Amino acid sequence: MTLSTLIAPATLTEAVLAAVGNGAWSPCEVLTAVADQHADRCDVIATLWDLVDAGSLEYVAGLGYPAFRIARP
Repeated sequence: MTLSTLIAPATLTEAVLAAVGNGAWSPCEVLTAVADQHADRCDVIATLWDLVDAGSLEYVAGLGYPAFRIARP
């Protein structure tokens, strides 16, 4: 675990949600958008999947690359 994850996991979660909401669909785009969080790549990827499990994000299959978007109600 990184220091940023130990201190403020909610901040990373909010940053990932904001990044996806602002159009960062791929994990690489999300990593770039949340670079100010100083989180490890594995923490950001884990946060993406946690948000999918929580129903906040959807994983978009079939695009030829991993993509995420805000879940539709």
